[in-house]
Amino acid sequence: MKPPPFSNLPALRALAITGTEDPFLCLNNLEVNTDGVMQISASPRPSKCQFHFGNTLYNISISPDTPGCAYNLWAVLGTLPYTAENLQARQNLLAILRGSRKSSNDIKLAITPQQQIVLLANRHFDHHLSVQDFLTETMCIFLQTRSMLSLLHDHIPG
Repeated sequence: MKPPPFSNLPALRALAITGTEDPFLCLNNLEVNTDGVMQISASPRPSKCQFHFGNTLYNISISPDTPGCAYNLWAVLGTLPYTAENLQARQNLLAILRGSRKSSNDIKLAITPQQQIVLLANRHFDHHLSVQDFLTETMCIFLQTRSMLSLLHDHIPG
């Protein structure tokens, strides 16, 4: 197996030099121009990612705004049983959801019309998020919601 040719070494050097200047490397900020050269775009573009954690699919979107960026996390945690299905589980889950309203202003638990329990977290930043900021913010939300999520997991049937 041959090593890759070094024909694009000057382009990689230019990228390294550009990366130390004003437009910094952040999520979804790399692009390939029409000549096939990788570069850092002038402004960050919207990013979306999904990951599984504890049998739950989490969705994150980052949308650049004029003064900074908006960070949104959402996940469907389970289904609220109807009264005829399991009255006690429904009452317990509704009590947990009512109690969670007091915990945080930017993290909410909501019920959709399809009776799904959804975790919503919305934050706004004055700066564009780097990869480290993105991971730190996601972990902070997990730490803030850990007790709520463990209570919900104990009472969601199935």
